Amino acid sequence: MKTSGWFMTACILPVLSACGCGSSSSGADAGSDPGITGDVPVAQDPGPGDAPPSDVPMADNPPVDNSPVDNPLVGDPASDPGPQMISCQVLVREIGPTGAETVIAGVQVTLLSDPGGSPIGQSATSDAEGHVTFQMMSNATFGVKLVKAGDLDSYSFGFSPQDSPAEASILSQAMADNVLTALGATQDPAKGMASGSVRFQTGQGSGETIGCATVQSTPSGQVFYFDGSGPKTPEELPSTAKAKADFLVLNVPAGAVALTAQVNGTEIATGAGVVFPGAITFRIVVSSTGAVNPTPADCVQ
Repeated sequence: MKTSGWFMTACILPVLSACGCGSSSSGADAGSDPGITGDVPVAQDPGPGDAPPSDVPMADNPPVDNSPVDNPLVGDPASDPGPQMISCQVLVREIGPTGAETVIAGVQVTLLSDPGGSPIGQSATSDAEGHVTFQMMSNATFGVKLVKAGDLDSYSFGFSPQDSPAEASILSQAMADNVLTALGATQDPAKGMASGSVRFQTGQGSGETIGCATVQSTPSGQVFYFDGSGPKTPEELPSTAKAKADFLVLNVPAGAVALTAQVNGTEIATGAGVVFPGAITFRIVVSSTGAVNPTPADCVQ
């Protein structure tokens, strides 16, 4: 069991990061390729005083290189097989009323297109260890929808088979109610929630947090931020916490949502996601790819 960042030791972006889901070509055969050796006429040894015929070359067959051809445009089928159908596991955890996350059985997991969020024909129920297994191409990206009675429908995107097991969380309704109470907010059941983090992307991985950034969504919603103790009202925390940079957007109209982050009035990061009515979407990253982390030097929150 672990503690989610939702309430006690926050990360509203629950730990959903990646965990770890022919033969070679050879050279030509000199004995069978007339284009390389051919039947080259050989000049006859001229007799004394005779000049060699000018139109008949002397025999000079260069040695044939039978080493493998190294063509980076073709690749070696033995080492570069291309996309393959492989298995990928998804590990499901539930965020309970206190914020603790535990693996959970009985969650219906539906495989979704990424980024569109449409079902793509595979669904399974998590076992006693919280796992489900899907078959997919090794170069695929995907999302999941998690459904269980008593919990909020929960979506996560941005997975690949190399993440196997891809870790996804489902939010208990009790925890959702606790968060809304702490924020003094209400959620329209016809709209969705968006949860994520503001990051400075340094390359592979989740990157660094960006503190003192304000997040806006289009369509608009109510934005709240989290620190190490949980969700905070705008009066308590008006921008991202330097150590966590997590946010929650309430009452977002269903459909595509674009997000931006600003520091001191300047846009420094962008992101996008899809939200669904009566549900929450996790793992939305609002990212900056600038030369340096834009967290202000005087950011202390």
